[in-house]
Amino acid sequence: YRGGAGLREFLADNAGNFDLFQPTYDFVHGVGDRVIALGKTRLRGSAGGAEIEVPSALVITYRNGKVVRFEDVVDRRKALEAVGLLEQGISA
Repeated sequence: YRGGAGLREFLADNAGNFDLFQPTYDFVHGVGDRVIALGKTRLRGSAGGAEIEVPSALVITYRNGKVVRFEDVVDRRKALEAVGLLEQGISA
């Protein structure tokens, strides 16, 4: 997904595919022009079925006060590494 239209498409896709899409983040930290958010997302498909919980790891990059990149990394270690926190001894 790219740009504002891409974000709207992403949100519409999630609304169409899931009855429940509930991210929660237990670790949010800013590093320079980036923010990392680690947590989990509860999901339930719109066709019915079981509710599941999956890990969530985001890296958001800002420039001049605007989001220029929003990455759903999924792997907590890779997200920490992307912003340089893994090297500082912060673990997933």
